[in-house]
Amino acid sequence: MDMLDSRYKKLVLLIAICSLLFIIPVTIYMSRSPVLIVTDLSFYELYGSQRLRQQRQKTSRQLFRRLIPVYVAESAGSDLIAIAAEDAYDRPRAVIFPHRYQEGAAIYKENHPQVEVLVIGGPQSQNTEPFLRVRTNTKLDLYRAGLSAALLAGDQGVLFIGEANLADEYREAFQAGLLQRGFLEEPIYIGAYSSHPSFSPYGCVIVAGPAIWFLEQNLDIPVILFSWANSALTPNSVKLVFNDSSWVLAARAIRAKRTGEGDILLGSEPTVLKDRVDKSTYRMINRFVKTNFN
Repeated sequence: MDMLDSRYKKLVLLIAICSLLFIIPVTIYMSRSPVLIVTDLSFYELYGSQRLRQQRQKTSRQLFRRLIPVYVAESAGSDLIAIAAEDAYDRPRAVIFPHRYQEGAAIYKENHPQVEVLVIGGPQSQNTEPFLRVRTNTKLDLYRAGLSAALLAGDQGVLFIGEANLADEYREAFQAGLLQRGFLEEPIYIGAYSSHPSFSPYGCVIVAGPAIWFLEQNLDIPVILFSWANSALTPNSVKLVFNDSSWVLAARAIRAKRTGEGDILLGSEPTVLKDRVDKSTYRMINRFVKTNFN
C-alpha cells in the first residue's frame, strides 16, 4: 500500500509540474501587451486567409506576444482607421500600419503618444513624421536576387523586369550579387510594361514590377518574383518569392534596433516554392537561402 501511495504521489507531482510548465508560459504570453496590425480586406483576400493565419501564428511565436489584426475597409477615412485601432486594444505594445494608412497612423500616434507606431512602406520619412517608418531594403533585396538568379540561370542569361529606369545603385547591387556567384554576363533590364522580342536566351527572369503580361505567358523559365500576393496563384515558373508585406516584416520591425535617426530598413522574406522544383533543386536553393539570407 505504501508503495502504491508513493507512486501515486509521484504521478500527482509529475502532473503538477507539467501543468505548471504549460500554464506559466501561457499566462505570461497572454499577459503581455499585444501588437496590432492594421489590414484591409483586399489585402486579406489577395494574401489568403490560410497564409495570414500561419503568418500570425509564426509572428506571435517570434515575439512571444499576441498579434491582433485590425481589419478596416479600404474606403475608411483616417479618423475611422485610428478609431478601429483604438477599439481593438487599449494599450498595445505597438501598432503597425501599412503606408497607405499613414494619416490614420499619425492621428493614432497623436492620441496615444505612449504607444509605438510603425508605418511599413512608402517613401523615405521626413523628420516631421510622428511615427517610425519601416522600409524595404531594396539594395539588399536586389543583391540577394542577384545571388539567387546566378544559381538558377546556369550558363544562360538573366533578364530583369522592373522599373524602366532602375537606379544605378540598385543595378550595381543586383550585379554585385551575380558577380559574387561568378556570373559574369551582363543582365538585360526592361521596364514592367515593355515588350521583348525573345525570352529563349534567358535561364532566369526577375519580376520586380507589375509585369503580369510576362507571367501570363507561363514560359518554362525560372522566375524570381517580388510580391506579397498569394504565391499559390502564380504560374509554375515562379520558383522563388521575395515577400515584403507588413505581416512578414512585423516581427523584425518590432525587434529592430531603434537608433532614433532615419528609417528601419529590412530585407524581404524569401520563400522557395517547394512544389515548383525537384527535391534536389529545392534542397540546394533552400540551403542557399538559409545560409546567405539570415
